[in-house]
Amino acid sequence: MDWNISAKLIVLFNSRKMKPYYRHLNTIFNSNSEQYSYYSGLLNWVNSSQASIFQDERDILLKEIRSKMHSSYNNLKPWYYSLSRGCEICAAGKWSCLFISGVCNAKCFFCPAPQDQDDIPTSQMKSFNTSQEYVDYINMFGFKGVAFSGGEPLLNASKTIEYIKAIRIKCDPEIWIWVYTNGLSGTRDIYKKLHEAGVNEIRFNLCATNYNVDILKDAVPFIAKVTVEIPVVPEDFEKLKLLIPQLIKAGVSNLNIHELRLTQHNAALLSQRDYTYAHGHSPMVIESEIAAHKAVVICIYFKI
Repeated sequence: MDWNISAKLIVLFNSRKMKPYYRHLNTIFNSNSEQYSYYSGLLNWVNSSQASIFQDERDILLKEIRSKMHSSYNNLKPWYYSLSRGCEICAAGKWSCLFISGVCNAKCFFCPAPQDQDDIPTSQMKSFNTSQEYVDYINMFGFKGVAFSGGEPLLNASKTIEYIKAIRIKCDPEIWIWVYTNGLSGTRDIYKKLHEAGVNEIRFNLCATNYNVDILKDAVPFIAKVTVEIPVVPEDFEKLKLLIPQLIKAGVSNLNIHELRLTQHNAALLSQRDYTYAHGHSPMVIESEIAAHKAVVICIYFKI
């Protein structure tokens, strides 16, 4: 991640070769300024001096972990200890994510989506009225993995399970299937049915439940791989430190962490927090990525 975009926009070199690049950066800068103009003065876009400080801190953290970390898929997937099969398929671009519905029963301040639209199942802006339509789509493109997301897919567990069963019956049996959930609607019966339908992995967003590990324990006996996937909320870093050993004890296979990102749907709430944003096609919270690197350092230091 390049946090020096703002700095590079300020210090323009009189090089013909560099001018197209700086025009590209300027386009991103202007696009972000226009897209989030309503929040002008509320969003702290990184400046050149801040970018330098953040970059120094990031370099120190990366020096700590680089020798212990693995990095796959053109450095897009840094990982330590193990990488989920779902992540491998995602990074290779061989997966489809089906948003079973847009409705969610959690109120995460950072959510990048509206979470209040009761849509029919959709993927890549294409809607599927039936499970057969989606199966045909999967087979047409030869996807190796399928994820179910939302909204909250377990709010309509019967439809989610219907689509999973159709994939298992009519698609490549080696397809890796995983489900994203906040766990609020999960029960032992639902997890058992997901297992019987053919789910390989389930991923919990524990931020939605204030890092309540108990909410995923009913899934552990049924789903082969239980993963926790969360954005790193900078002010919750101490909670994250305490969470990691709890996840291991609970039987969680993987912890996937990523930075907070700014969208039109979460800008109102994110603007109320003292974050610093890096310009980009999808602006991200710099403090969040710094905290994510610190979490990795902890995992390596304690050999988690």
